[in-house]
Amino acid sequence: MATAGFVWVESRRPEPLMDLRLFRRPVYSGAVVGAVAVFIALNMTLLLNTVYLQHARQGTGLPAPRWRPRYGGFTWPVPR
Repeated sequence: MATAGFVWVESRRPEPLMDLRLFRRPVYSGAVVGAVAVFIALNMTLLLNTVYLQHARQGTGLPAPRWRPRYGGFTWPVPR
């Protein structure tokens, strides 16, 4: 609903915040859809992981993020 409102308002402005003609390019549209999909997948992973840890350990919501591994630890420096 917010996207439809944004498109409706921006298509009628003389100087829109974003040129909506960019979405006619398949490469740009695909990149936006891919970025949104990755954002949603990461957030759902964090949410479901926390819910699982609460259920599996019979805990409350406060300590559950401490059981989850830090995502920064998964990056490994690779020499060139």
